[in-house]
Amino acid sequence: MRIFILLIFTGLLFACKTETTNVAETAPKTNETLTVNQDTISEATFLAWTTNWNNHGSQFTDSLLVKYYSMPLIDLSETLSENPTSTRFYHGLDSLGNGAWEAKLILTGVDANGNNTGQYFDLSRPCPRHCGK
Repeated sequence: MRIFILLIFTGLLFACKTETTNVAETAPKTNETLTVNQDTISEATFLAWTTNWNNHGSQFTDSLLVKYYSMPLIDLSETLSENPTSTRFYHGLDSLGNGAWEAKLILTGVDANGNNTGQYFDLSRPCPRHCGK
């Protein structure tokens, strides 16, 4: 089973492209090219969502069962392009106000020392709220 999952991830890596943008387009004094990763969130947002999960996750899951999360393939590709030794998925909660929450699933690469690599990808299209037919 692990080999099958590894083959799928490897195939997805080669099937996806990383978008790049030229910094010169936004800052004419430089010629550097930056990689623009889609669906990334800041470390502050990551910490807020995971703290919300730690504090409110048990009440949230008692009242609402998330059936699945949709994961854009570009997020997997961009995570793998960081050359991590493994990955982690974190649960988070985003406050929608008035006591309502939306579940979040966050993907990050992990280095050989077991540390997050610093890019956090928001894989948040949870069902319910974003359910297909």
